[in-house]
Amino acid sequence: MNSRKVIWYSYVLWSSLLGDSQAQVMAVAPPQFGVNYGRVASNLPRPADVANLVAGEGISRVRILDIEPAVLRAFARFGSPVRMSVTLPTEMIFDVAMSESCARAWFYQHIFPYRAQIETILVGNEILTLHQEMARLLVPAMENLHRVLVSVGMSRAIRVSTAHAMDILDSTDPPSSGSFGSKYRETLRRMLYFLLVTNSSFTVNVYPYYVYQQDKGRTVSLDYALGNVSADAMMDPHTGLNYTSLLKAQLDAVYSAMTKLGYGGVRLVVSETGWPSSGGFGASKKKSCHFFCNLLQEVSSGAGTPLRPHHPIQAYHFALFNENLKRGAVEQNFGIFYPNMTRVYPCICSEGVD
Repeated sequence: MNSRKVIWYSYVLWSSLLGDSQAQVMAVAPPQFGVNYGRVASNLPRPADVANLVAGEGISRVRILDIEPAVLRAFARFGSPVRMSVTLPTEMIFDVAMSESCARAWFYQHIFPYRAQIETILVGNEILTLHQEMARLLVPAMENLHRVLVSVGMSRAIRVSTAHAMDILDSTDPPSSGSFGSKYRETLRRMLYFLLVTNSSFTVNVYPYYVYQQDKGRTVSLDYALGNVSADAMMDPHTGLNYTSLLKAQLDAVYSAMTKLGYGGVRLVVSETGWPSSGGFGASKKKSCHFFCNLLQEVSSGAGTPLRPHHPIQAYHFALFNENLKRGAVEQNFGIFYPNMTRVYPCICSEGVD
């Protein structure tokens, strides 16, 4: 094990990598790090207990994939410094896009009571790839919500964006080849202009695991997919930049795609990323721990990516809990915690994870 600083978790009294789950922990999560609080499960703890857990772990950001009042109340009532990103449901996008008064009514019902702790409203999730028929509605919905925020003097405190799948890119390797699919470009060009003028972020769900799973390790090494420092560097032949992290290569592919539309300066936020602890090829507790620790290191370093070294990475780990109603064994096992709030993979986060 080398000497890089231990981050977030500092565990003691371990007998092995997956040892005593009752070991003491010191939580110091970097401020650019958050977690996704997914709730597609039948056995999750009460929202109030979840809010206590998140704050107790020193996590300062949480992304909520719905707008359940009990969840918002739990985080607001707790009075912690945890900041929330919340989601406008897919079924509301049409109404909000068509009517500013509808956007205003939705805002006052779901956002205004919890405004002190909400920092982002995400309009749906992966709409361009999952609900292509709604593509034309995305930017109008975002614009109407922003107008409401301007009218109440909150447009600097709460930003509006939407989360995308990496499938909106038709090329990612090498990173400099990154480009958006032709059917998405006009929508994304308008959206990027909106994000630029409102000082918001382009938000994307990035999963190196699925690239590794599909490749079966033939050309993508495990070290590279996990972001281990021992990974052999991949050089982009067009830029000469070297990559030892697939996550950073994917992010730079997004930056390249944005640049090709003329908006390379828009900030980028990772709304989801993670590695499953069970359920499929390459999934294990040890690998999940390694990815999690490497992500924390990248976020806490503030180093950015090779293409954008001065743009610190902000990322939301997926997910807080294993979710037993998700589709398939892999998707059910992305959690840091089991629903009983014990850890899925107690481990030491340090340079030695590789």
